[in-house]
Amino acid sequence: MRRTLKLILVFLSFLALVVLFLLTIFWFRNRAFLGNPEEEFMGYLDQNQFDFNSQKLVKGDKLPFFNSDFYQNDIVLLGEIHGYADVQEIDEALFIHLNKTKGTRTYLIELDEAGAAQLNKYLSTSPKDNALLESAVLKLREVVPQQAGKQWIQKWSNLYDYNLNLPTSAKIKVVGLDWAEHQKGQGLSRDEIMVENFKQAIQNEGLVGESFYGFFGLMHVLQEKLPNSDYSYLAARLKKEGYTLSSIVCLDVESEVYLPANDIMPITPKDGKTKLMSMNGPIILLKGVLDFMAITQPHSITLFNLNKSYSPYRVKGIEKLHVRINFIGSDIQMVSKEHCPTDFTQYIVFMRGAKPITPLNE
Repeated sequence: MRRTLKLILVFLSFLALVVLFLLTIFWFRNRAFLGNPEEEFMGYLDQNQFDFNSQKLVKGDKLPFFNSDFYQNDIVLLGEIHGYADVQEIDEALFIHLNKTKGTRTYLIELDEAGAAQLNKYLSTSPKDNALLESAVLKLREVVPQQAGKQWIQKWSNLYDYNLNLPTSAKIKVVGLDWAEHQKGQGLSRDEIMVENFKQAIQNEGLVGESFYGFFGLMHVLQEKLPNSDYSYLAARLKKEGYTLSSIVCLDVESEVYLPANDIMPITPKDGKTKLMSMNGPIILLKGVLDFMAITQPHSITLFNLNKSYSPYRVKGIEKLHVRINFIGSDIQMVSKEHCPTDFTQYIVFMRGAKPITPLNE
């Protein structure tokens, strides 16, 4: 009996050492990927940052922080990793800013035409019809469950109030680009369908010559193909169609995200919230994240312009903004021999300590 117990203890000790060894290797591997803060990038970021403050954005003045083409381009796209409450406020403020500064009234959304129609009906119905908004968020939950929460509802309630004071010719118009059920068997990819729906909406809704703002998942707003991939996302396809674009990508550290169980993450905490998905590890790692962290404060939201003429992010092949994803999915590498990070996105929203979406049932 003693001999058996001793063997069990030896085995458990050996197993613990193996696990500790593997964790140590994993930690050093991640740390080596992140590297160290670099003075050149820190200095540039320090000179080209904007402390996010929705009141400043919604005052209606053009900001020198943005390059001039930001106000001239046909489309501005905001891309997020779904599930963060803070992004809803960012989305609302950016859209209102563009509405006031350049008259953008068309909001492109990651919903199909029917979902967008529900939001348009909500915006045009007086008094507020909360049942319509709840119907729209339930439609959203079928497509982007991480986004379907109380902050999303609050955002659209705020946009309803803002829309009330706009003249008829400037009222908010929501256009859904996502594929409907009948479009999924056409042999086209989701992003191809989005482009076709966009072009059709321009003709059908009389939107020729207008400017547009859109809010989508991060990958959809990247303006070039990822290295070693033949797939083009929405922004890259729109760019190829001849539209001019500005892309803004949301990145985060030290944050908590709402991530209900799905095909990629079949096992999540009971409440669907986790702190394990921040971009400073352990699952997701952002190359260059330490540069951003070195000049920002905890619990802050900062906008960065990466695309000034003297930006070090405009160098082809520079190893920055490469997102390594451990265990799940594939890396997102916004750099290649042919492209620099600013070919993929021109602005970064860097969130520290972001909060998760509050589910509808809480």
